[in-house]
Order: sequence, then C-alpha cells, then structure tokens
Amino acid sequence: MKRKELIRVEGLLPRAFHLGHITYTVVLEEPMERLRIVSTFDKHKIEPEHRDELAHACREAIHHYVPLDQVPPAAMDRLLNIPKTEINLSVFFNEELVGCMLKDLTRKEIVLSPEDSTVGFLPFTPRPGVLKIVLHVQNVLNDNTHYTLAVEGD
Repeated sequence: MKRKELIRVEGLLPRAFHLGHITYTVVLEEPMERLRIVSTFDKHKIEPEHRDELAHACREAIHHYVPLDQVPPAAMDRLLNIPKTEINLSVFFNEELVGCMLKDLTRKEIVLSPEDSTVGFLPFTPRPGVLKIVLHVQNVLNDNTHYTLAVEGD
C-alpha cells in the first residue's frame, strides 16, 4: 500500500505561551493499515540572549523564600538549566482517546496500527472517521519556536 500524506502543518509560537492546546482535525476517508504521526519543535532550552533575564526572574522568585546569599552559584546554574519548552500530544478518534505521549523529546513519532501501536496508545485500525490531534504546549521560552505536525497513512 502506498503511503499517503494526510496533513502537514507548521507554526511559530510566541515566547510566554505557557499552557495551551492546539488542535488539528483530520477526516480519514478510507481504511488504512497504519498511521504515522510525527511532531517536532525547536528551541527546547532558553536562548543565550535571554538567560540573564531568566536569572533575574529566578533571583526575584527565590529571594521571597531564601536569602540570595545562601544560594550557591552552582545551585543557581542548576536552576537555570531546569526550564524547558515542552510540546506533548494526545490523539483521539471519533472523540475517544487513542493515547498520548508525554515525553521530554523535541521529536515524537507515533505509529498507530492494530498490532503494534506505540507505547501509550491503544491498538488502532485506521478507518473512516475523525482523527483529532491535540498539541499540549507548555512554557515556550523563546520567540518564534517552530513546530511541525505530520500525519501519514499506509
């Protein structure tokens, strides 16, 4: 069976987009053997030009709980490496959950099939109906964070 591209989208997210959902809907018009969903994004960590601003915000928050002179520089460096952008995803078919992937990866690849769906997803036979993919966006650290979503069927 020939691979068919069902949807390919991309976008740019603004800095400070902290908790939101982006939904894409695809109508499956014919039965298929399997689906492949690939989601990517860039700018996982804070860009160097914003690191001082992040450090200032961290110090402002910390000083409400602990005197800053009690925070060793190595601890502050560790704190500055914690923030990250994350985009996870959930997949629904005809409004029923098929599964979700909540991994700290900038590239997520999911296969949906009757025998060997990706871990976290139910066995699934692609058939006519409505496929909904929800991107769960958390804590965009940098302007113009680029993301993509592609769905292909065999």
